[in-house]
Formats: sequence, structure tokens, C-alpha cells
Amino acid sequence: MVLTFSIEMSKHLKAFFLVLLSFTLWTAPCLSEAQNKKADNKEREADAFFEAQNFKLAEESYREVLKKDPNNYKAMFRIAWCNSAIDNIDESIRWYENAYALNPKGNDTLLFFLGGAYKKIQKYTVAKETFLKFRREWPNKTDDYFKAAKTQIESCDWASRQLQQEPEFTVEPVDFNSVAGDYYPAFYVMRGDTFVVFTSHRTASLGNQPYNGTDEPARSDLWMVKKNLDGTFGAPVNMGMNVNTKANDGAAVFSPNRMTMYYSICEGGNFREINCSIYQSKYNPETKQWGRFEPLETINGTREVVINSRGKTKKVNTYDTHPALSSDGKIMFFVSDREGGKGQLDIWYSRKTGDIWSTPVNAGEKINTPFNEVKPSLTEDGTLYFSSTGNTGFGGYDIFRSRGEIGNWNEPENMGSPINSSYDDMGIIWALPDTVGFFNSNRKGGQGRQDIYTVTRIPKDPFKVTVHGLIRDKKTKQAIPFATAILFENEGDGIITPLDTFRTDQSGGYYFGLKPNKDYRVMGNAREYLANEVEFTTRNITKDTELEYDIDIYLERIEIDAPIVLQNIYYDFDKYDLRPESVVELDRLTKIMNDNTHITIELGSHTDTNGSEEYNIQLSRNRAKSVVEYLLKNKISPDRLTFRGYGESQPMVYPEMNDADEQANRRTEFRIKSMDYTPKDTL
Repeated sequence: MVLTFSIEMSKHLKAFFLVLLSFTLWTAPCLSEAQNKKADNKEREADAFFEAQNFKLAEESYREVLKKDPNNYKAMFRIAWCNSAIDNIDESIRWYENAYALNPKGNDTLLFFLGGAYKKIQKYTVAKETFLKFRREWPNKTDDYFKAAKTQIESCDWASRQLQQEPEFTVEPVDFNSVAGDYYPAFYVMRGDTFVVFTSHRTASLGNQPYNGTDEPARSDLWMVKKNLDGTFGAPVNMGMNVNTKANDGAAVFSPNRMTMYYSICEGGNFREINCSIYQSKYNPETKQWGRFEPLETINGTREVVINSRGKTKKVNTYDTHPALSSDGKIMFFVSDREGGKGQLDIWYSRKTGDIWSTPVNAGEKINTPFNEVKPSLTEDGTLYFSSTGNTGFGGYDIFRSRGEIGNWNEPENMGSPINSSYDDMGIIWALPDTVGFFNSNRKGGQGRQDIYTVTRIPKDPFKVTVHGLIRDKKTKQAIPFATAILFENEGDGIITPLDTFRTDQSGGYYFGLKPNKDYRVMGNAREYLANEVEFTTRNITKDTELEYDIDIYLERIEIDAPIVLQNIYYDFDKYDLRPESVVELDRLTKIMNDNTHITIELGSHTDTNGSEEYNIQLSRNRAKSVVEYLLKNKISPDRLTFRGYGESQPMVYPEMNDADEQANRRTEFRIKSMDYTPKDTL
């Protein structure tokens, strides 16, 4: 099992810790009266240290107990637990195995914790075997421990495979880490300067009692450090008494306008009394100081707890911490152990209306598991990042992300190694989404109990994307030799940029190299054919790819003087004005003219049989002229255009029996008259 830091760590593991206490107290082997007298005082002292979570002193005291009582199962088990808590994993494994050898039935959860310890040092094969053994021996085949062991078994297989993958990121410790715990980074921008605000137990924090037998303060404060333009950092500065208290202060996040800071204050003397609440502090630009903190009453929760054997209860605060904000500042995600959750610690959210935060709502089963989910953060696009002990991972807390939105989250995705390790990894924030950021971890090799790390995506060599195909006759499907293919980039907003031209050989085949995350079109052209084009995209392509699917381009052969009906170019009875629905087809004709700059055309219009022949000739002439005028407005040269009115001389439907027949006869066609047009200014 994973233990992290101070009060934050305590609450994360409260449920497991209570199970541990109950099992070890109830199942300790019977000792003789003499043995009990010898060990009694030292054991009470060890128990007191243990329950106060001073694991270093507890471990030392339990070792003294074993000197007088070598078969004290509880002392062995708790030495193992204490060593796990202070990251002496090899010693933890040794003492778990000693305890199991002494009494395999002494604690039903021992194998679960032993498997977690093996997993933490990346001995995934042994860890998997241990979790399998735990499932065989665990009496309740439906509870959360049994299910969690299955997840752990899957995680061992998954982690073994993942460690063989090429890493996508590099991670490096920041230079402002201390020998104490430093964690939960956040960005704060003020007057053009960028700061990293973080939580720390370093010397000069306001809590002055030592933590867990170490020389660092037991209580954490919020600190800030300036990030210089060259990427280095200045000297960390404590954020002061208006923000920090003698309790645990940390896990800050800032409103979009940077004028409000939300953070957690945690209090309590031992693990049974610990509670955290979320507070806000407002920045005063005149005094250039943060204001006195105040609680968010509508977000922080309460519960009734029994305080004695007679059933007396009192109201206490729930554990509410780790605030995170949406990009607009109107939704707060946070962590809580309140009733209604899916597990021990869940992610919840609240919406802000005016200055009021709504009643919190659980983020749901896609995000929360029966175990712990902590330290949410969000990017501009709404992607939710968080850490979990209940999903498939390397060990301890792993960082996950889920895309989507409230009520419709995708399955969480493990961020992989080296962001995640077999230890505890959490608190990720991004300066550039999915590219450059910070997080904290208690992995081996750090300077303190927790350290802050930078994460940077490794630049990859550009992968190769190509497109190729044939230019074909639309009717015969045969390749057209010696054709031309032109590659364009579609840049959006109607901007089309030509990039390259390919002259085909007798095969009619073309080939272009492409770039990722672009929109393209390829136009095919050949003499005696009308040009045509296809569109495609390279977005969402992440590896070497040849686009071969249906990128053949089909051209229609030009037939001189063959009529081509313009679809949907209709006129009202006795009118020659273009109807609005004609614009789409006229734009298509404009494009044909622009794509085939060597052709000239005649526009011809036809009428129904109503009216005199002379009148219909004039009416159809005016209708053809209206199309020519549209093309002229779209910068088609008048040298390429002629028009003619055919009247009622060439009906498509005869005799006309109804309105639909008449409408069909009121039509406009174009005929290609030549294929060798050359603009006058190029002669």
C-alpha cells in the first residue's frame, strides 16, 4: 500500500488503516502472561506512535517489543507497515513475509499489502502471484478488496508491457525542491510574471512540530517561486500569514482573472480527527496582498459521527480538498470523503452562479472507483486529469486523464511511464497541454519525501504521410496517361493554397508527400477532360501512412457542343430572374470554369410552351444572359462566354401535361465550344 505525506497521506489511507488496526488487534497470537508483562509498556508506547502516524518512532519501538517477545505477530506486521510508510520497501517485504511465516491467518489483508510492496519495487511477476494467492484465500469473493486484487493482477501484466514501450516524455526534478515534502504545483501569473505556487513542509513553514520523526515541520504551507524567462527559478517565498496557518495549507488553484485563490486547510491531531476544508483568499491589487482566508460554506460538508459507546454523536467536517477549476472558473472539481461517494476518496464538482457554489455532485463511476481518486486538474479543452489507486497502473497513485464532459467522460487513460512510476504520482498541471508541465512524486531518487518534477514531451521525427492514386476516365475507368495532378492545402475560411504539381507518365499515376494535421485536396486534369478533385485530411494520423483509399480521380471527357444541364437552375413562370436555390449550381459552374481555364462555353436557356414562340425566344435569351452576368460577377472572362435563347424549340418533355413538365422545360444548359482558349494578355 502507498503512503505519502502528513495529513494529506493520512486521509488517503484512512480506510485501509482502520482495517489494519482491527485485524492486527483482533488476530494477534496469544502470548503468555509473562511475555505480555515484559512487552506491555513498550508495546503501548509503540501503539501510541503508530496511531499518531509517527511511523519512524513506531517502527523503532516495535523492534524493541520483538526483542522481548520475538513471536509478537502484531509487532512484525506493524514494522512491515511502518517501513512501507517511510518507503523502506525491502524491509517492509521482509517483515510482511516474517509475519506470514509466523501465522498465515494472522491478518487477512497481509497478502494484499505484500503484493503492493512487490509492485512498488516493480517485481511485477512476484506481485501478481501474491495477489492471486490473496484472492484464493480472501473469504469474501464479492467485496472491494477481492475486486481490487483483480485490478492489481491486471496492472502487473499491463505495467510489464508498458515498461517495454518507448517513452513519450522526459521528467526532471525542479531545482527548488527541498529535503522536505514539496508537491501540488499550480501556475499563477501576475503582471506578466509567471510563478509556481506549491505546497511544502520545508523549514520556515508555520507548523513547527516535527513530522514523523524527521526534522521537517509537520504542517505544510503554500510557497511561491518565480519562473524566469530562461526557464530557471528564483528563490521560493512563503505566501505569508494571511494565507498560511499553523495547520496544513496547500493544494492551491487560481481563478481565471487570478484575483481569487482556492486552497485547502487541514487540521487534526491524529488520523481519526483529521479533516480538510476548502477556503478562498482574494487578492487586493492596492495593497498587493492576499486577503484573509474564508471557507466555501456551500462546498464544505459535514457528517454525524458517534463519539462514545452510548451512541452520542457530534457533527464534524467531511474531508474536502484539492480544488480545481474549469477554464472559465465556473465549475470546481474537488476531492471529498462525504457520503454518496463511490469509494474512499472521490472527485466531486460544484457549479458557480454569481458568488454561490451549488450543492456538490459526484463525478460518477467513469472517474471514481471503490478506492481513492485525488488531485484533479483541467486543461482548456476540458480534459480532466487526476490520480487514482483504483485503476490499472504501475503502483500507488498513477496519473490518468479522461476526455469528454460532465456526465459523458471517456474511460480514464493512464499517462504511462515515466510520468507514472510504481510510487505515488499526482498533481499534474500543463503549461502547454500534453507537452510541458509539472507534477509531484515520491519516487526513488528524489531530494525529499515528495518532489516536484517537470514533464516534457519528447520531440519525434516527423512521420511520413503520402497520397497516391490514378487519374481515370469517369466512363471507361481506364487510367488517363500524361495527366496533371495538383496538390492544394485547404487552410480554412475559403483559403486554398497550391503546393505542388505532378505530371503523370503513361500509367496515369501521381504521388505527393504530405504533412500531418492538414486538410488537402488533389485536382486531376487532362487535355480533353473536365478537371475534378478529391478532398482528404491527415488529421489524427500518428504514424507513417500511405493514403490509398479511393484517392483515384475520375475525369469526365469533354464532348464539343454536347449539352450539359445545370441542375436546379429554375425560373418562375414568365420570369428570367435567378431563384435563390440556383446559386449552389452556379457556383459549381464557376468552379468548372476556374478549374478548366482552356475552355469556352455557350449558355443556352429554354422555356416551356406557354406564350408565343417569339416571346419565348426573348425570355430564354434573358434567362441565359442572367447566368452569364452571374459568371461575369465572379470574374469569368467575357471572352469565354456566349449565350443563346432557344425558346420552346427543344423541350425535354413533350407534350407538357402538368406544372412539373413545364418546370423541367424551363432550364439552362451549357455547351463546351472550344478547348484551346488562351487569355489575350498571354498572346
